[in-house]
Amino acid sequence: TRTPAEADWSKPQGKRDPLELRKSFAAAPRGVSLLIGCNTFPTWNGYPGLFASLATGNPVLVKPHPRAVLPLALTVRVAREVLAESGFDPNLVALAAERPGEGIAKTLAVRPEVRIIDYTGSTAFGDWLETNARQAQVYTEKAGVNTVLVDSTDDYKGMLANLAFSLSLYSGQMCTTPQNLLIPRDGITTDAGPKSYDEVVADLAASVSGLLGDDARANGLLGALVNPDVKARLDAAADLGDVALA
Repeated sequence: TRTPAEADWSKPQGKRDPLELRKSFAAAPRGVSLLIGCNTFPTWNGYPGLFASLATGNPVLVKPHPRAVLPLALTVRVAREVLAESGFDPNLVALAAERPGEGIAKTLAVRPEVRIIDYTGSTAFGDWLETNARQAQVYTEKAGVNTVLVDSTDDYKGMLANLAFSLSLYSGQMCTTPQNLLIPRDGITTDAGPKSYDEVVADLAASVSGLLGDDARANGLLGALVNPDVKARLDAAADLGDVALA
């Protein structure tokens, strides 16, 4: 009910009279919405699709990640209570939990009743949804590769602190974490004078070490590794090149 049913729109036409339109809006539901949750940020990545689907008249089937069921299960419970209090069928929001490896999402995604899919997670499964769930409108947020080009700075110390924080937050598991830092081989200009490539690398490593040197602060910044695969990739990373900071 917060979405306006009508709105007036006016576009100036210079010397001519403005173009006036009265627009009317109506919800046009598509069908059942399937929300496939991720294991790192289940609510942050789940709420936009959940509420967008409900606001446009689509019931939502919430399929949480097997390793992050509780946050979305609590969300579904409260949503069902609120729907019932407001006179709606609580089954407009339902939970479809699964065990690890059960693969419910693949089965549900191609059901003819499912017309919207909201997904956050691996690129491989996102690509599968886009290829196979042809009956649905599919929205995917897949893995990102974020690159930082270090060109120059008028605040060298601040730049290092900012990069150290970005690299450390949630142990580098956020979709916004920078993975590739591109530094000119001839170094960069800074407010502290020219810095060589090796100096920038060493200073950044020192900045990360300083940030995480206090266990209490490190605990609040890093959080837990979300699954054993992350640790395996970390252990294998040393073979990819020279290690600036273990």
